[in-house]
Amino acid sequence: MNEYEISLKPLDRFLSIGEKETINGSRLIGNPDKNKPFFWLIKIYAKLHSDEILNLVDKINIPDVYRNFLTMCCNGLDLFLGTLSLFGYRENMNRNPEDIIQQPFSILTVNLKERPKNSKEEYFFFGSYNWDGSYVYINKNDNCVYLCQRNDATPTYKWDSFSIFLTTEINRICSLMKDDGSELKPDNSTLPII
Repeated sequence: MNEYEISLKPLDRFLSIGEKETINGSRLIGNPDKNKPFFWLIKIYAKLHSDEILNLVDKINIPDVYRNFLTMCCNGLDLFLGTLSLFGYRENMNRNPEDIIQQPFSILTVNLKERPKNSKEEYFFFGSYNWDGSYVYINKNDNCVYLCQRNDATPTYKWDSFSIFLTTEINRICSLMKDDGSELKPDNSTLPII
């Protein structure tokens, strides 16, 4: 088990409300409504194979730490219905439910088409929070992770590394949830800063 996989261990707390592995190897955790087979609280997308990562690297310069995450751990994830989403390689844009639960948001969209203002070339956007659409990015010059608003890349919060970001955010977000996967305080912000 590598450091990325260890960071995901707190999510095992929600295995009691369901677990499923999809055809492509993605791991789904927490289905509180068994009548909705595509309703999963946590989606951990299957890690990338060498041909898939090469396809991405042809289009975008991915920092080594995030490339390792995509190939050694998972191709992104979606925690608690988008409370935090980490982007990855999206094989297709199909909208059928089976495809949607097996694929992350595309890492290409925000990095190539929808970059926030004040973005610099060294900013690599890799995730977002659904509370207000804030993004997280790695500054390739210092390898720190930064939080920014959806439309402005000016940093509002900082983590010293991707590993610290991943570990602290998964632990923090899990602490905001009840054992059934619902939020303890649904009206409170789920962002790392208030």
